[in-house]
Amino acid sequence: MSRKAFAIVYGCFVMLALLGAWLGYPRTGSGSGDFRLLAGMVLILGAAVGLAIVFRRDLRTSPGEKQIEWRSIRAQGRARYVTVQILTSQLIWLPLVGGSALEIYRNRTWPAFTRPDWSWIALAAISAAFSFVYSMTWWRRQERRFSSGP
Repeated sequence: MSRKAFAIVYGCFVMLALLGAWLGYPRTGSGSGDFRLLAGMVLILGAAVGLAIVFRRDLRTSPGEKQIEWRSIRAQGRARYVTVQILTSQLIWLPLVGGSALEIYRNRTWPAFTRPDWSWIALAAISAAFSFVYSMTWWRRQERRFSSGP
């Protein structure tokens, strides 16, 4: 699957999950809370399963394809690869930022940002650090794997 198609599929599943979260959001004074909550849960679970299927389907590549992909990555350089991996690892925070922006828009206030929740900032920093270490390890492993090849 091309990067463009993958991005479109990923975006659709994220939008499906956000719709599920919106439907599952508890509302006061509405009589159809149970059905909306159930529909929201089903949509979120469906989006998670869909993402898992898309990722799993794209993971299997032949050794020749792996080597060609490695050559193109290596030609771009290690610094660019590591930077892209760290930024990609931070995409998981986009729904959180979007949800916060929606709450600010709805309430017309900024109470959530007067005192930041440091646990989320710590999780983002840990995620970036883990991504850096994993990217460097992957780079060294690919160097050893394909340096002895043809």
